[in-house]
Amino acid sequence: MGYTYTPAQIEEMKAYVREHPPQPEWDEEAECFDAQLPYEEDCSRLKRSILQDLGEWDYENDCPKP
Repeated sequence: MGYTYTPAQIEEMKAYVREHPPQPEWDEEAECFDAQLPYEEDCSRLKRSILQDLGEWDYENDCPKP
């Protein structure tokens, strides 16, 4: 069974990932099956993954600029 995200939910996910971008120092831990990531890191990676699957994440425009 699928799930449909509303445009508002997609924008909320984008905003969250922009405010809490995934941190590269957690990449190795995130690859582990039983990774113990901080809550914000885990949520950010999950939301970004959903956005990528939906084709809604554009790295050029959606990634936070340093």
